Amino acid sequence: MALKSWVRTRPVLAFYVLAFTITWLSWWPMAAHNRGLIAVDVPGLFVLGGLGPGIAAWAVMRAVSRADAAETLLRPLLRWRVSVRWFVVAACLFPAIWILAAVLSGSLTAELAALGSVPVVVMALLRYVIAAVPEEAGWRGFALPALQVRHSALTSSLVVGLLWALWHLPLLLGGDPTMSTYPLVPYVVWVVAEAVLYTWLYNSTSGSLLVVVLLHGVTNVVGLFGSAPWLVAVLTTAAAIVVVAVCGPEHLARNGRRVTLRPVAGLPGSAASDASGGPGRRSAR
Repeated sequence: MALKSWVRTRPVLAFYVLAFTITWLSWWPMAAHNRGLIAVDVPGLFVLGGLGPGIAAWAVMRAVSRADAAETLLRPLLRWRVSVRWFVVAACLFPAIWILAAVLSGSLTAELAALGSVPVVVMALLRYVIAAVPEEAGWRGFALPALQVRHSALTSSLVVGLLWALWHLPLLLGGDPTMSTYPLVPYVVWVVAEAVLYTWLYNSTSGSLLVVVLLHGVTNVVGLFGSAPWLVAVLTTAAAIVVVAVCGPEHLARNGRRVTLRPVAGLPGSAASDASGGPGRRSAR
């Protein structure tokens, strides 16, 4: 009962503790094995680690007596009735940044060759979109709208972005052959700036996880850095600054409202949410 009471009063903290525990218990052994520190190699750890945010969000929602936890978290994935322009932005934003960075660094030909053929790109997109669902159910489906109850969209984005980057640490330090080649500092800068852009799309579409999952999948397909990691990080940061300047730090949304979620009914300081407590309505502030 004491644990449940703690979760009810600190649902976002409980979510992050559980998400990191599930993921890091899966990914640190992978990193240790890949670096030759341990001989044990357990298949499936990569997938289990990726499920961490989704499992944590569902578990916290259930622990605070939300019987509709799964529905609340997954319903936004069906929120497709948004302006077509947001799907276009989700599909083109990071490819545009990636191409611009490649042009400025003189590596466009090499980057396009590394991307692969159309069938390869399509299959990669499908794989990454599916993998993004449990992540986004946690980051944007739970943590972001819960934080936005009490904090501005910009502050919430910075918190989510920093912890999102830290969550990947085992992969950056050997758990994944590709990600372990990323330079740490520009990666963190890039992820934090990226989180601001994710919030912009999420709030502007009244909490559509479908748009955000598409954005996540496309971003993973085009690659994060290529040959110009700092350039990509700077361009992404510049885009985030423009969004903050145009939309304002309070809501980061064209419609002027941020999406909120009350994990616990009656949580002090909660803003408006829909009848089931899930994201969909927007703060009246």
